[in-house]
Amino acid sequence: MDQTIASFAQQTPRNFLRGWLLTVLIPGLICGGFAVAVVSQGVDLEDWIFVFILGTPALYWFAVGLLQGMLLQKLLDRPKVWAVSTWGGGSLALIGGFASFGWLTVWIDEISNYGFDPEHPIALLLFGFSGIVAGLILGFLQAVTMHASWRERVYWLAWSATGGCFAFLVLWGGVNLIAIMSKRNYIDFPDVGFYTIIAACLLIGALTHNLLTGIALQRLIAKRAKRNQNALVNQFD
Repeated sequence: MDQTIASFAQQTPRNFLRGWLLTVLIPGLICGGFAVAVVSQGVDLEDWIFVFILGTPALYWFAVGLLQGMLLQKLLDRPKVWAVSTWGGGSLALIGGFASFGWLTVWIDEISNYGFDPEHPIALLLFGFSGIVAGLILGFLQAVTMHASWRERVYWLAWSATGGCFAFLVLWGGVNLIAIMSKRNYIDFPDVGFYTIIAACLLIGALTHNLLTGIALQRLIAKRAKRNQNALVNQFD
């Protein structure tokens, strides 16, 4: 009976979090390096924004979805659907997050006489809110693929939104770091150093989000395994 319970109540492996982080780290290093190499050849502002916000992220999230689907193959009912939702959700999340940030900055510029200053403390709130939007977009598309209760899906959304908030706050820190280094003439805009900092901040932010959601997913799977195990034991009582 113990073997039956163990096979029915699948637990996450001990190295699950490490594998989960690698699903983001490996594509992030490859795609980030590729993006920096492309834009450092000398491109217009619109071109590097396209590379960092649209082009490379689509390839990056495809790789992340593929790797996560492989990692979750024995842990989720529909790992292939999860892979597709992660690909689409991640791509849309980045667009939605930056779109909401752009809308907020325009709105603040219209209602105030000071304009938008990325070094002002209120920018911290804008980045954080935009990260919440991004996390909710990705988390929602992933949550609908789960065979889970609404409470579990809300739990997942909360962790994803929190991770998205922290991810964008990391980006805010990178923007201010660029501003400080530019004022002190350490880097010029644009140059390889500028693009490298942007790519590094995006990767660190993605790893932050991935760590939090990995912990959340591990807990969800553990709770479900324990619930299934108790239900199976009760059948023999």
